[in-house]
Amino acid sequence: MVLIYLTTLGWNIYLFVLLGRAVESIGGAFFSDLPSWIVGAAAITAVLLVTAIIRTGTPAVRKVSQLIAVSVLILSFVIMGLLLYSVGLDTLLSAPAIAPNESVHVNWSSAMEVLIASNLSWWAYTGAIVRNSPSARQSLWPVVLGLGLAVGVGSLTGFYGGLVIPESGGDPTQYLVEIGGPVVGIISLAFIILANIGTAVIGVYASTIATRQLPLMSKMKWVPSTLVATVPALILAGFFPDIAFANFSVFLSFLGIAFAPMCGIQIMDYFLLRRQTLNVAAIYDRRPTSAYYYWRGFNPVGFIAFFSGVLVYLYLLDPITYESRTPFEFMTATIPTVIVAGLIYWLGTKLLLVPQGKGEYKTVKKINSNPVKQ
Repeated sequence: MVLIYLTTLGWNIYLFVLLGRAVESIGGAFFSDLPSWIVGAAAITAVLLVTAIIRTGTPAVRKVSQLIAVSVLILSFVIMGLLLYSVGLDTLLSAPAIAPNESVHVNWSSAMEVLIASNLSWWAYTGAIVRNSPSARQSLWPVVLGLGLAVGVGSLTGFYGGLVIPESGGDPTQYLVEIGGPVVGIISLAFIILANIGTAVIGVYASTIATRQLPLMSKMKWVPSTLVATVPALILAGFFPDIAFANFSVFLSFLGIAFAPMCGIQIMDYFLLRRQTLNVAAIYDRRPTSAYYYWRGFNPVGFIAFFSGVLVYLYLLDPITYESRTPFEFMTATIPTVIVAGLIYWLGTKLLLVPQGKGEYKTVKKINSNPVKQ
């Protein structure tokens, strides 16, 4: 719950700031002297708009998620096309690296690490979208194409944009008008605003669903509970946009540290230990007799595996300075973290949970109360 809330809040803040910078760029195409507060004001307006859109709950998410997949993918290809048309493929591929490491292996691994960490950060968003689909299986390819492909292409546009226009920092809102002209640039920036609002709706929805698991929050009505996700974003994006944008790389590192061990545990638990079978009724049963109650609602093996993965990540890569240790240059930090967390969870399950009869691992194939094969 904490990871989902912090992740979606962080992404929402960044998206609102990007939206504000897009508005600033559009205004800059017509006016030469814009006030410094325009970015924050646009971000606050976007937060209020997202809050209004999501007031109906799930129906709004269903409608917006379709729009996100199409608009983000189209926008990514449009920006890539503009870059290629503006500077040429040869210039793009021969652009010098920005602050490269002396080791070629570290450079490649660093690039992979950023891409993996940013894609893992969609863990909460994917869950929110799948939650509104007929089944997880039917959502597989829409998620891969609508989010995976779009995020990949979008990452490349930021990467190449940062190379050929270093002062932009990879932010397309800072160079679209320059390379595409006022008309094309403004249209593209309008797409960015649309995509960021749509993505923020998904983020606020996922964050609200997570926080409503708390007993106090579960008793609140839907609209007031959404304010827990939107008010902090309004304050930070509206009044401290520069600080939020400048620390985005630190936020990405936090995502790798948080979600790499989580994904390792889930892969091991769901695919290997449970063989893709869950007791759905027990998931929502909070009584001590529940199959997933463990000890007072806590699974110590999960915590041990999670923090073990965090230690592995921190040993391999410093998220602040980005200094690394061997074998980071050959494996990244995320991949070993996923593997270690998964293996420790498997070992702890076999040595502690199964002998103690916790987690329904022994009888996972004999479940009769609402089993599901996803």
